[in-house]
Amino acid sequence: MTAAVEALGTRLGPVVTESVDVLHVAAVLESSGITDDLARDRYGHEDVFALATTLRARASDGSTTERPTTPHPGTIPAAAPLRRERPRSASGVSSLGHGVIYLLPALSMPALLTLVGTRHALLALVVGAALGWLWAVVMTWRAYGVLSATASSEQGQEHAAADLRRSVLLGVVAGTLAGLLLVVVGRTPVVVGVVAASVTAAQLGTTLLFFLRRRRALVVVLVVQGTVGLSNLVAPAVVPAWVVLATFVLSIASLLVIGGVGRGPAAPAVALVGLTPVLGYAVASVTFLLLPQAHFLRLGGGLPLALAGLFLTMGFVEWRAGLLSRRLRDELSCSDTPARFRLRASGPVLAEVLACAAVTALGAAAMLLVLQRAGLLSAGVRTVALTTVLLAPAYLLAIVLANTGAYAWLASCFAAGALVETLLSVLARAPMTSAFVTATSLLLLALGAGLLTRPVQHFR
Repeated sequence: MTAAVEALGTRLGPVVTESVDVLHVAAVLESSGITDDLARDRYGHEDVFALATTLRARASDGSTTERPTTPHPGTIPAAAPLRRERPRSASGVSSLGHGVIYLLPALSMPALLTLVGTRHALLALVVGAALGWLWAVVMTWRAYGVLSATASSEQGQEHAAADLRRSVLLGVVAGTLAGLLLVVVGRTPVVVGVVAASVTAAQLGTTLLFFLRRRRALVVVLVVQGTVGLSNLVAPAVVPAWVVLATFVLSIASLLVIGGVGRGPAAPAVALVGLTPVLGYAVASVTFLLLPQAHFLRLGGGLPLALAGLFLTMGFVEWRAGLLSRRLRDELSCSDTPARFRLRASGPVLAEVLACAAVTALGAAAMLLVLQRAGLLSAGVRTVALTTVLLAPAYLLAIVLANTGAYAWLASCFAAGALVETLLSVLARAPMTSAFVTATSLLLLALGAGLLTRPVQHFR
């Protein structure tokens, strides 16, 4: 075992010597393909972090003798002295703009509801968003796989962008076929199929421009779209609903043109290892949300609209999830044990959970006020609105967990939530509203437990 560690230390000597701390060395080891199992079997250490500690200690004192490999009590190796300053804020204009970008298209929704009716419009939005969501998850995973598989970062970025452009093109075709099925098989108005296909294309185009870092172009396009939608709300006689729909479709086409959909060199093949939990999470999360939404669409009234508060605040949730992920990485560098990290992490997690719940509560309250004035307020609507206040922080935790690679746990949690919804509504004959709030409460608890018990090395 000593000879293997000596050989590894010699091979990685310059990198280890110039490393910032043990976390840096551990990251190098993992990027070199050394796993915890390999650290135990080949190098005689408990895990990658123990091996990184040995290598950095050898580099620090020039020793060629392997350090003792007695089991450590779970400490996080860190450079001395430890940094104890408060983690820096990760907020910024671009992060805030992310939330604005997600909110702008919502200004077009009232016109679409007026144009085709609440039931059909929400059906189109649900189908289009579900397909776009699933497709975006898979194509983004593929793009980052291409980026990782390419040695040169510049070349890898080019190939990954090309792969993403082709995936978007296929996704737009799939969205068009889904819209066509709604019209032909579902016997809905043609405009319903157009809206469904446009929503899918909008999500894919937005994902592409985010990946290409074309935020300014994205904001310009969506500001035009949002301005037209807002004008319809203020003066529907001057800006009719069909103008909003036309602008919506043209703006989505602009996103695809700006992103160069379909263009670029052929990308290297991407291994499908690891796709299963990612796809499982995407399918389970969509199923969890669509099961009650489909039921609410059948019932009509104000139930489908009660979820609008969540949709309007998802931009804020994603923004705060990005900040929380960076905050947790900062906390990791300031903690010397897993227990201390979890103690320090619990405060920011709780604060962000409460912030997302509060903002969503404001959106839900605004929607309840609108529904009350429209005569659509009911006990079920209030229950669904309450559920969104729990669901927003659940999605916050889900995004943070996804950033750590916990896709298997996420898939299990959302699948279990969908199962609870089904069992309560079908077998126990409970109202779907009650099943939805119960499943969401359990989901929030499961995701919180998963985040706070996640192995600390995954937060790097």
